Amino acid sequence: MDFEKQISLNASNKTSLWMILFILAAGSFFSAIIPPFQSPDEFDHISRAYLFSKGTIVLDAPKGKDTGGMIDTGLMAYMSAYEVLPRKRDRKLSADEIYAANRITWKGTKAFRALPGISYYFPVIYTPQAVGLTLGEKLKLSVDTSYRLARFMALVFVAIILIIAFNIYPVNPLTIALLMIPMSVFQMSSASQDGISVALGILAIATFLRMTTEKQNTSPWLFYILTFSVALVATSRPFLLPLLILVFAACFYTGDKKSFCVFAAAAFFIIAWLGFTMHTTVDSRFVAGHSTSDAAVFYLQHPLQFFHVLWATLSRADLVNFYGASFLGYLGWLDTPFSPKEYKVFFICIITTVRVFRQINLVGYTT
Repeated sequence: MDFEKQISLNASNKTSLWMILFILAAGSFFSAIIPPFQSPDEFDHISRAYLFSKGTIVLDAPKGKDTGGMIDTGLMAYMSAYEVLPRKRDRKLSADEIYAANRITWKGTKAFRALPGISYYFPVIYTPQAVGLTLGEKLKLSVDTSYRLARFMALVFVAIILIIAFNIYPVNPLTIALLMIPMSVFQMSSASQDGISVALGILAIATFLRMTTEKQNTSPWLFYILTFSVALVATSRPFLLPLLILVFAACFYTGDKKSFCVFAAAAFFIIAWLGFTMHTTVDSRFVAGHSTSDAAVFYLQHPLQFFHVLWATLSRADLVNFYGASFLGYLGWLDTPFSPKEYKVFFICIITTVRVFRQINLVGYTT
């Protein structure tokens, strides 16, 4: 079965198409009404996308400064106009402030901006945002219009990736529910890389499940899609590094010895990138006494200590409540929660969505 047939749309997957249309509509609505840079660390994400649009893969660390890069001063001025909003949910921009921000243009001059928190992310995942910013700059659009174009491009890429994923393998009703919760739609409507990384994760899992079904008849394209998706996700979300296990397991389904070489190359690339960035990143925001690489080595040598810290974290009721609330919807810079009643409604909606889709059998299998 060729690649074109594997991702062709079919009538049996109407549910996923309706869901994707909902995401596009809801994401576009959110994007229109939510002020710029309201997703956590979105300033840094859009800066990283800008640097990637200029061909920057590895960030710099000038002497005496944190890791970062040279950003257009027009973009920096635009971001500065909205830096008064994060973690200040009652702060509103006046009409004059919004008007002034919307009039900011690309300057063509650059200044250094520190971005230590996202220096670990391989920048290819910011391709949609980089395309949007590049188009805006080349067409001499305002920075505001360029930023919103970057938002839109990211949302469109999420939809495309999900269409491919759901036509490789039938969509799980729980997946539908989780993609439609406020936090998911909110993040997918922002210019961060969260929506794209989630979509790529779903694509990787869908591809692996397809391979477990076809086994020896699996097309080589599926293995390459799986490997590429995992490589991008693991280098932008290091805690998802265990997804490499899927690529290793898939090697046995292909029956092709070359797949083990591809897996080895992908694993080497991911580990080398993460190791390099952990070693070279300069981040003075937190003084922990040890570097990130030192902490990683310590926990590898003392795994029981890691689980001790994990249990100490999860046993705190306040943190567990926060994680649960932020999973369903804790918007803005984690400063805009819903009411307790609304969280209960969201939870009931998730359960109801799963039960309804299972009962009417709109998907190709039972979870």
